[in-house]
Amino acid sequence: MTNTLDDQDIQIFTKSGKHIVGTQISPLLDETWSVWGINSLTQMNSKLILEENGFDSTATYDSTSLNMGSISGNEFNNPSTFSTTYNDMTISYSGDSDRATPTPNFNDRTLDDPGEDPKEIVTIDDVTEDLLIFVTGSGDINDAFEFTVTGSWDFMPEKQTDVKILTDTRPTDSSSFVTIDKTVVDTATLSINSLDLSSQSNAQTAITSIQSAIDTISQHRAYYGAIINRMETTRESVTNHGFQTTQSRSRIEDVDFASETAQLTRAQILKQAAMSMVGHVKTSQQQVLALLNAGLN
Repeated sequence: MTNTLDDQDIQIFTKSGKHIVGTQISPLLDETWSVWGINSLTQMNSKLILEENGFDSTATYDSTSLNMGSISGNEFNNPSTFSTTYNDMTISYSGDSDRATPTPNFNDRTLDDPGEDPKEIVTIDDVTEDLLIFVTGSGDINDAFEFTVTGSWDFMPEKQTDVKILTDTRPTDSSSFVTIDKTVVDTATLSINSLDLSSQSNAQTAITSIQSAIDTISQHRAYYGAIINRMETTRESVTNHGFQTTQSRSRIEDVDFASETAQLTRAQILKQAAMSMVGHVKTSQQQVLALLNAGLN
């Protein structure tokens, strides 16, 4: 995964809720989780570890096998990686690039500091069970905060099933998916695996079968075109949501600043009033002493 200015983090889970790659919730909360409204283990289970997000109905969050890129999770190793094993899978992870610099730039959700590499890498030698991949962070897909995720496989499993792609998840709403139905296009399914061209009639039958296969593939291409258009619309929606979230956060920060300024002004007024009262008290005491001295004389 390659980031630009804003930090996004790869998170990989098993369907049972085991967190095997990514950044931690506890004891040091990663800022990209906060953007998702997840600040505790309880919120993790109530907002992400849900059946609608692809997890098993009995799944609960478990970070005992979490690969954070190092033992502490506070290091960044790219191009080197830190390896762990889980269920016969060797998992190598470069770590969180936002942890490449010390405080105050450490875990600040930006990648504009020297030494912070925008690329994070995960490699799994052999996937032995279904895995769920999420990308945490603001998710702003625009010029300022764009990120790209690239995946490659040495080979794909023979089992062909429908694919569900998580397109949007928010703290207050249910998750959104795009489901891509399986479209098997091998020669046996298309009935062109045993064409016979030994005679004119057989050749004509083969031509008919090939034309039918071409029509089927054309239908699949039209289907995938519609899916691509739908995902482009979803992309625009997510971009707009990210922009609105950034605006909302800015307004909240402005309100907080105004509130703190008002509190500071109030405190200063009270302090000045208290000092003025103390001055008046001292003056009154001096006047009383002067009158007493005058009476004695």
